[in-house]
Amino acid sequence: MKNIRGYSLIELLFIVIVVAVLAAVAIPRLGVPYIKKAKLRVVARGMLSSLRYARSLAITNDENYRLNVNSSAKEYKIYDSANVQIGNTQTIDPIITINADKDFIFEPLGNASSSSDTTVSLSAEGTQITITVTTATGRVAMQES
Repeated sequence: MKNIRGYSLIELLFIVIVVAVLAAVAIPRLGVPYIKKAKLRVVARGMLSSLRYARSLAITNDENYRLNVNSSAKEYKIYDSANVQIGNTQTIDPIITINADKDFIFEPLGNASSSSDTTVSLSAEGTQITITVTTATGRVAMQES
């Protein structure tokens, strides 16, 4: 008979259990700041996407659209020119700090209104992300510091 080499099912289960226990101990201790920064990036990308969506709606529908950021309620919403909410209210994780209430208004040509806010800052765990809207073009950009 040939010698058959390999691992038994018991050996494989033992290794999986040891790795799971090590991961259960290590991840909570090492991951808390990383998780908060990851949540910050997710919220910032969502807000960036919503601003770009509001701009595209303004161009497509030939009317003003506004993204309103409410820092006290930790949420943001898109409104049309008749002040009707478009889509769902987007909530912001409580661990994230927003600098102030903001209104980003996009006009039918895609530019931001002169009365529109141009920046919003989000921060968590020592990381700050600034989203900027260029007034003349309506370009939306994100920068992390």
